[in-house]
Amino acid sequence: MPDLKSHSTKQTIFESKKGCSKNFLLILFSIITISGIVIHLIYPEFDSMPWAPIKVTCWMMSFFIFIIAFVSFGTLNEQPGSYVFNHEKGWVAIHSITNPSVLGYVLYAEILKIDIHIESRKSKNSTTYYYHGYFEKRDGSKWHFVNSLNKEEVVKIIENLLPCIKPDIPSSTPPLDEVSKKIEKLGNKDKAVLHWQNKAIFRTIQLIIYSFFYLGFIGFCLLALFVFPETPAGAKIVVGIFLLLFGSLLGYALVTAFRRNLKNLFRKFALSINSTQLEYYEFNKLTSKQKKNISFPLHTIGTIRYTYVSWENSKKPIEVIAKDNNEKKVEIYIDALSPVECLQIENWLQQTIREKTGITDWNV
Repeated sequence: MPDLKSHSTKQTIFESKKGCSKNFLLILFSIITISGIVIHLIYPEFDSMPWAPIKVTCWMMSFFIFIIAFVSFGTLNEQPGSYVFNHEKGWVAIHSITNPSVLGYVLYAEILKIDIHIESRKSKNSTTYYYHGYFEKRDGSKWHFVNSLNKEEVVKIIENLLPCIKPDIPSSTPPLDEVSKKIEKLGNKDKAVLHWQNKAIFRTIQLIIYSFFYLGFIGFCLLALFVFPETPAGAKIVVGIFLLLFGSLLGYALVTAFRRNLKNLFRKFALSINSTQLEYYEFNKLTSKQKKNISFPLHTIGTIRYTYVSWENSKKPIEVIAKDNNEKKVEIYIDALSPVECLQIENWLQQTIREKTGITDWNV
């Protein structure tokens, strides 16, 4: 989660704490698992109350947290490492958290507004509010750069930042044609081409293992409910709740992950831009046979955008949207890339279209 590190008239820096969410999940999982082991050893009589439902709850929660941590790998975004608002040069440099040398740029001239998004998280007896400071670009995309439990803190940060965001600051242009080394960039003066593959073999192995865990979970619940007569009533209630609630959630996550991964496993992708067309391709990895092709005349493209916001922390596509119809669009998922690398692709597409069409203020 990004926090304000420093602020001056020259630059404002926000930095994220590396890996805090993963550490929290690991600590929570460890506490519940150790609690289950201790209770099991100290109170071995499974049919004694109230320890039977408590034991089963600890086992179920440990299993559920493990599965969520397992299946979320590859579906959640890597948060950016830092946001550097350079008030002298007139741009925001967004750095990767795993490799700070990888960065994407947002020009101040592209920023439409800076605002606060309020996220509420409800528990049984209370509601907690998180306040996210974000900037919205003229193309409609959003990037959050700070969050806090204190609204006044975020308001003060934005009030200090706003006078420094001057769209007309004369500056040199940052390198907007950089793309990740995970992407193969080809082409000539007439056509620019990007090729990529979303690695999926390791993810497939993960999902197969996850499927065995999921089937084991369902089987255990059914056995406890209908086969083992010695299962206490309290334990059956706990098992039934987990079966209805978490069984459906885990099943949905499994189906969604498999559908997404199958495309990555069997297809490779490409984008090409010439003086008149932007085209998106999908090919069979084994035969190289074209499976999908979507073509956009450049003069019909209204927006190319990519959004990263922490309150919707699932991987989002780069969107190519028609000028006269927001419903007509291409969603390009590049699962191998981080949000910063997707911002690089967005900038590359916009910059390349400017070069091909000669329209210097396109999409700004």
